[in-house]
Amino acid sequence: MDGIRNGAGAETDGVSEVGARCSSLYGVRIASHWALPFDTPEAGAGAPDVVIHREIPARYCAEVARVLEHEPPRDGSRLRRRLSDALYVCWQRHFEFVVSDSGRDIYSRPLEAGAGESFHTYLFNQVLSFALLRRGSEPLHSSAVVVGGRAVAFLGDCGYGKSSLAAACISRGHRLLTDDLLVAEETADGWIVHPGPSRMKLYPEMADYFFGPAAPRVPMNADTPKAILRIPPESMVTGAVPLAALVVLVPATGDEAGVELARLSPREAFVAFTTNTFNDLDRGRDGLRRHLEWGSRLASGVPAWRLSYPRDRGVFPEVVERIARLAGG
Repeated sequence: MDGIRNGAGAETDGVSEVGARCSSLYGVRIASHWALPFDTPEAGAGAPDVVIHREIPARYCAEVARVLEHEPPRDGSRLRRRLSDALYVCWQRHFEFVVSDSGRDIYSRPLEAGAGESFHTYLFNQVLSFALLRRGSEPLHSSAVVVGGRAVAFLGDCGYGKSSLAAACISRGHRLLTDDLLVAEETADGWIVHPGPSRMKLYPEMADYFFGPAAPRVPMNADTPKAILRIPPESMVTGAVPLAALVVLVPATGDEAGVELARLSPREAFVAFTTNTFNDLDRGRDGLRRHLEWGSRLASGVPAWRLSYPRDRGVFPEVVERIARLAGG
């Protein structure tokens, strides 16, 4: 049975250890003991907000062993369980993590050879979201692009095309802010959003269409056909930008459906924002109250729109043009 291990062990192909390098991602300073397979802005001087460690501390081994003995995760599925002073998250056969209650420390370990970019993809969105919540952030399940210095973020259920729409924007000269996880921060001058890693996940046909069959990519893992593409620096944003609009993607209905963009009321926007939180598995009463208050302020402070369009690649130029108008670009 796959499970937590302690000690240096053998090297895992595709994931290498380095001295902690401090980077800026999602608006926090992150020091990682793993070599990152994507570019990140330097975080500058000061102590890190989150430290990603290479090994799992011995003090958690017995607790995790008991968890896995009584409830091993199904193949490829996620198991999330409380420990005495931390959270254990595991994808069987793939990787396992322990997140401290403070959110400052993430202990991580791949469980398979060649984990590589897939390991970092799960680490820097799904697992990091637990740390961000503990630090007071409210991450959204969103991809975002920057047009003329202002961000437009796309929300919607899995499979609704957030990443594909972001790729369409990149292919027409706009830049990526983040894919999959978005951190929005309220400031005295309005809402800003922070950049994520310089990579995105796409189905192969979308990757081929927007970036060409020769674009470098690696498979996510055996449980999904999606691939991970590295985004070149010239197509990325490296600093926080104002949030111009949030766009909720919904499926088009009817054979003759066209591109439809409609403004949401603050109440509709509130429902969309709280529904599209990135992590809804780690909330007590105080966390839920904070989340609802945050959603109300965001809905009042940022314009929100509902967007639907047919699954026809020929409409992407029109959709991207509509998005550019929302950003004022």
